[in-house]
Formats: sequence, structure tokens, C-alpha cells
Amino acid sequence: MDGKIARSAFSEWGMENTPVVRKCIPLTGPQKAFIVPGSCFECYTKPQGEERLKTCGGCHLVQFCSKDCQKKNWSTHKYFCRAAKAQSEPGRDIYSTANKKIEKGKKWFNIVKETSQLLQGILGFKFEHIDGILLSAPRVCNFCWNSESSTLKLCEDCCAVYYCSGAHFEADAAVHKSLCRSLKLMVKCDELLATKGYPDLLSMPFPSKSVTKYEKLPKGILDLINIPSNPIDAISSDWLSYPLSILYALEKIGLGIDSSPVHEAKKLTIHMMDCANELHIFHNSLIWEYLFHRLPNLKSLRVVMIDPELFHELGYTDSNHFQMSLCEDCEQRGRKLAVSVEENLRIYKWSDRYVRPDVILTHGIKNQTTGNMFIHTAEPSIPMVMMNVIRECIETDLQFLSMHEDIKLKLPIQVNPFCGQRPIRSCIYTSQYTTSSSCSYVDPKTSFVYGNGYICAMQRDIKAGYHRIRMTPNK
Repeated sequence: MDGKIARSAFSEWGMENTPVVRKCIPLTGPQKAFIVPGSCFECYTKPQGEERLKTCGGCHLVQFCSKDCQKKNWSTHKYFCRAAKAQSEPGRDIYSTANKKIEKGKKWFNIVKETSQLLQGILGFKFEHIDGILLSAPRVCNFCWNSESSTLKLCEDCCAVYYCSGAHFEADAAVHKSLCRSLKLMVKCDELLATKGYPDLLSMPFPSKSVTKYEKLPKGILDLINIPSNPIDAISSDWLSYPLSILYALEKIGLGIDSSPVHEAKKLTIHMMDCANELHIFHNSLIWEYLFHRLPNLKSLRVVMIDPELFHELGYTDSNHFQMSLCEDCEQRGRKLAVSVEENLRIYKWSDRYVRPDVILTHGIKNQTTGNMFIHTAEPSIPMVMMNVIRECIETDLQFLSMHEDIKLKLPIQVNPFCGQRPIRSCIYTSQYTTSSSCSYVDPKTSFVYGNGYICAMQRDIKAGYHRIRMTPNK
């Protein structure tokens, strides 16, 4: 596809002026899991001129541009709508009394959390992720928490938060000013994903070339890229966070029981677990090619993505195996990159397709639906890197894991210097078993988190009598 044609599809997002991402095409269709303030809840159309969005007469939390859009959305919205209406005062939304509760000393964070847990308890498995976002980012004044819709207006700059009057906008200006830029980028990212889907990069997201001599990673991701100013660059930083974070962890802890330096490895196999929401975009070879560019001795890289959701929701099969193309320099050096997908770890381990990992990457070790542990630490020579948007999620998983496995923490939980730079709208709700890794809340003062914001690494502790330990990584 010609670069100009590809970029024209995203011209409204500033693609034609950015030197960072040079080519981009839509990789997925629109993602119906985002809220774009000031737009239709179904089609994301924004009113023009004298047009006005119409508020749902049931929950009073969402708006539509027409009755047709409301009817299209009803099949999924009706369960939440009826439950929210039953818990609200007649003709009002569920947060109509929030400002009075705050005047009495209650915190907004706690109000949202209790409301989310209430509706999740009523709806059970019918409580959707988008419902959690609705409750965490409702149409209320960002200063006084008044939810009277007729007086609410969006901040004209970020289009992310509402104010009921000019006086309250001015009163909140000092606090909001520090967040407005990030909120604006967050809304632009959500709007891009909601209306066009995830982009696919056809060239390296930032200037990069292979090195002949190994150099350690810099202090953080912003030493490699500029602070994102458009959604394409912001989303790209999320993807780059994965290989960069793996490399960061392996530079700290090494490979195998003898902790051999990662830059000496000639072969590297990565198993990625419990990351279905992110994994379907990782067929993009450019993201993983960057490991070749930083590790001059690396000749073969294999990425195995393991998650049932890849099959149930995204339509993959066991036969999905991809030999990825690389840049001319990597091709001349004889480097090979392979990406494959698997549905079940235990079945995969007993198949002839199985390739032993050098490192395992995961967002969590528990099934969010059943609460059962579905990732067991591997043999002691294989490190497991865990990343999440919130520290408490990792702490909870480590506590759960320590009850079933003898583990040794090789890299303590810490802020990930190579986290993504896309502000991600967070929502305040928990499952009946643990906080959902994709639906967490970091700071009550903000409404966004950053992908892979925290990181740690562990290995199974060596026990007397443990056999069949491979002492060194794949070289």
C-alpha cells in the first residue's frame, strides 16, 4: 500500500505531519469498548451546529444521536440500563445524589467504587467492561459532581471532563491544567480505536537500525521516543513497551539459573500469557524486530502467544504460525522471527509444536472468571515477567501464587521505566475474585493509567531433588 494512501486514512489524527510513524493502515475494525465524551454512544457521531445528543431516558448516563442508534445499542445496553434505573431516583441518573454525599465528607472514588460493585453484584456476568467505564467516567461536573445534564459542558480543550458552570471551570483550572493535555490525548486515542480500530505499522515506529556492539537500554522509554502528541504514536508506545520491558527485565536478572547475559543469547523464545486484548496486534514484526536491533548476537526470535480468548473471540486456530518478514539488514544477517498462537498451555506442552521458553510474560496468573490459577511457574531456569497497570494487582497475584508455588522474586515490583505512554481510561470496579488488570484505578485525582505501568520478575525456587533443570538458556 502506498504510504500516502495509508496515511490519508488517518489524516485527521495528524499522521501526515509526524516523522515518527511513517506508514499506517487499519489493522482491526472499530473497537466498541470506548466512551468518547460528547459523541453518540453507538456510532460516535458528534453533533454539528444546533444538533443535540439525546440522553437515554432509562439510565440517564449515555447519549445517542438518533432513535436508530439507541435501538441498535439496546440489545447490549438494556441490562445495565434497567439495573441503573432501578437504583436511581425517578428521572435522574444513579449519581444524582453524589454531590450531597461529597458535601458530607464522602470521597468520589468511594462513591464510584460502591456504585460499580452494586451494579456488578446485580448483573453478575452481564456486567460488561463498557459498563465499568460508564460508571467511572460519568457526565458529572468535575468540580462539584453535579449530574444535572442540562447545565454540563465539556472542557473545550481536552473534551474529556464536564463542568456545570464557568465559575466551576475557573475554580478547577489549576488542578485540571496539569491533566488536560494527557486527557486530550486519551480521548483522541479512544476515538481513533472506537471509530477506526487499531492501526498496523508498516515501518519502524521510531528511528532504529541494527547495532554491531551491544549497548544497554537507556533509563526509560522517553529516551528512545518523543512524548506522544498524537494517538498513533501513543498507541505505538504501548506496543513497544512489551519488547522493551522484557529486555529491561532480562538485563536486570539474566537468562537461566546462571543468569547469563541476555545480549549473549543467539536464540530467544518468549511465551506471552493472558494478554489476548493486546496480543492480536502482535503479528506486527516491526515491534519484535527491535529486539534484533538491540541484541547483535540474536539470530532467532520466537514469540508464542497463549490465551483461550485468542480463539474464542478472535478466531485463531492452532495452525496459526507466522514467519515474519524483517528489514533488509536483518535478512542479510540471516535472522529469523516467528510468531504463533496457542489456546491451552498444557495441551501445547504435550504437542510436537512445543518450544521451551526462555522467558514468560504475563499480566496475571488468575482466571478473572473462575479465580483459578492458570499460569504455573515453570522450571527454575525460566524467569516469568509480570506487568500490570497497577501495583496492587501484581501484589495480589504474587500473594496468590506464593500459596501454590515456591517462588523467588528476582526483580522487585517497581514502576516500569518502559511503560506505554498512551493514557488509558481506567474504571473503578473489581471482579468477585480480584481486581481486573485491565480495569484498575491508580490515582483518584486522575482518570487514566498507563499500560504496563508496573513490572516484576520471578523464578521458581530451586528445591532439593528437583531434576531436569536446563541450566542455560537457548543459545
